[in-house]
Amino acid sequence: MIAKRYIFWLYMGYLLLAASPSKGEENTQYQIERAAYFLTSDPQKAESILTALAQSALSKDNDYIEYHYLLSLAALLQQKQGLAKRSFESMFLRVDSDAFLLKRFDILLNIGVWLRREGNYLQSEQVLLCALKEADTTTKEMKALNSLGSVSRHFSSDSSEQKYFRKALELAKQVDNKKAIAIATNNVGVMELELERVTEAKKLFKLAFSSAQVAGYESVELSAGINLLFSLVLLNDALLYQRVLPRVEQLVNKYSASPRGIFFEWVQALAWTKFNKLKLSIDKRDYLKRRFGQIEDTALQRLLVNYAAAQLNIDVTMVNYETHLNRSAITQVEPWLKIALECGY
Repeated sequence: MIAKRYIFWLYMGYLLLAASPSKGEENTQYQIERAAYFLTSDPQKAESILTALAQSALSKDNDYIEYHYLLSLAALLQQKQGLAKRSFESMFLRVDSDAFLLKRFDILLNIGVWLRREGNYLQSEQVLLCALKEADTTTKEMKALNSLGSVSRHFSSDSSEQKYFRKALELAKQVDNKKAIAIATNNVGVMELELERVTEAKKLFKLAFSSAQVAGYESVELSAGINLLFSLVLLNDALLYQRVLPRVEQLVNKYSASPRGIFFEWVQALAWTKFNKLKLSIDKRDYLKRRFGQIEDTALQRLLVNYAAAQLNIDVTMVNYETHLNRSAITQVEPWLKIALECGY
């Protein structure tokens, strides 16, 4: 009897040991969690943590998908388009796994961002519409709508931008999500600016700026802050401009790698000329012209051309709209991207 009990507990101990994760698995999960922790504050560190992991440690689908998902986000935050693409392609190697299916909305959303930055706007919109179909919460729906609106900004003759942004703002207010309200309000403000309703745009940027501060969302606070400064310069409101400037400048310095820094330089130059009634030097104009050429956002280029270039006496040429449409017409779509474009998963 004693022998049978001994064998029983020995067998149970074996089962428990087999069910518990190995030290290697625990370390893999720990490193992935570390990378997720540093992702927003230090994406470069998050990337380093992930790339230090051996690929052989990613045998489980959950670890594999989470690893490449985080790596794609770290790449996008650092403007590393090639690295992001490789991670997307890797994730689609396990497109039939439960881990992928659970993450598919977020994966599609990030692919939409990647395609937009590549200038492939038509494909970006197509993937984001697939993401919108997958949105099973209000928060996800708002994210997809905001991203769709951002893509639509690049099509000056397309009115869908208004539909997407206003719907996102409506949903954000319904659920009283301060972060989402800040994002959507800032986006609607940009839309008003593009429609040359500067006073209305200023009100929206001011609201978005304060909402982002309440929500503790510095990325939107930075975007709304620069947009607010721009509208204040256009409206010759030097007093409020000087009040807002220190906080925005602090955020620009903190996120120095952000492309929004170029926009901020143009806003500062425009403010200096308008408020002081002075002209820029030739060297300064040449510098801003070179920086303009580094802006990949055609919608932002359009705003600077419409509102600032002539006043600063800077002769710049926008990326041709038709050229971007032609770039969007990908002739050879890779298999993984074809699956994403056709919602085929």
